[in-house]
Amino acid sequence: MNFKLFLFVEEDFGQPNENPGRLGLFFVGRSVKVVTKSIINGVEHLLQPSDESGFIEEKLELSNEDIQTLSHRIHPDADDRQFEYEIRINESKTDVDYTGFKCTIYALAHTGVSIISDIDDTIKISKVISKAALLKHTFYNYFEPVTGMSELYQKWAEQKCQFHYVSASPWQLYPALRCFLEKYKYPKGTMNLRKFSWSFKFLKLPDTYKIEILTQIIESYPYRSYIFVGDSGEFDPEIYGRMFHLFPSNIIHIFIRDVCPVVTCPETCQQRYEKAFENIPDHRWTIFKNPTELPTNLEQIFLM
Repeated sequence: MNFKLFLFVEEDFGQPNENPGRLGLFFVGRSVKVVTKSIINGVEHLLQPSDESGFIEEKLELSNEDIQTLSHRIHPDADDRQFEYEIRINESKTDVDYTGFKCTIYALAHTGVSIISDIDDTIKISKVISKAALLKHTFYNYFEPVTGMSELYQKWAEQKCQFHYVSASPWQLYPALRCFLEKYKYPKGTMNLRKFSWSFKFLKLPDTYKIEILTQIIESYPYRSYIFVGDSGEFDPEIYGRMFHLFPSNIIHIFIRDVCPVVTCPETCQQRYEKAFENIPDHRWTIFKNPTELPTNLEQIFLM
């Protein structure tokens, strides 16, 4: 089995925390080129050197026997597995000065249920529709959860599903987002964030980025069933609608949290949803205001 490891290392990156002074992560003192190796079951695997920004993209090939030996089940009665490994980073010229970091590899079963969740305004209050509020909530305020979403996800997680958090937010926010997920007891899972750099490459539209990532996830596990959860703040309805047409047999249901500030949304909102989910059966998508409106039983979602 091939594992694609996307790692990032920046000088002065620091330990994961939710300090509102996270803006500094976008202005590190200097970029470094590092040598990295992974330690799996005591065996060292030397990875390709990073680029000058500290990014590493690598594949490691492990046999199914190795995976079974190394890993443990995420849920006692399911085949999704995970195992811990170590990444060692050398920013010096010597062969002994390595700094170690613990990491997790998820080896999912061919079949099963995966929850693909957006982050901003889906599980974390960001107020994306207001740029001033978005900047404040992103860089200065402590992250606040969307009431009820953690409880809903915990109930889903108890039913043997796996979580994938996909966001167009830059990877510099990973330490704070990781702390946020742990603090508010969101289920563990993979996290896909956008590679940020001070260049025109970052100007790729968020919907283009998310469609690429979502496609990669589904094509990696084409026999799994997926439940998409997002919000109406930006492009989730349109993105998820396009994904449904690409993978109609994989996507079981789409849930969209409506962030319209009024209790009863204007007709333009409904028109938007109908356009985004055009030619998708009504019973395959749901607009909600409060997470308590959603089914906590995954079997019920499959029957909707």
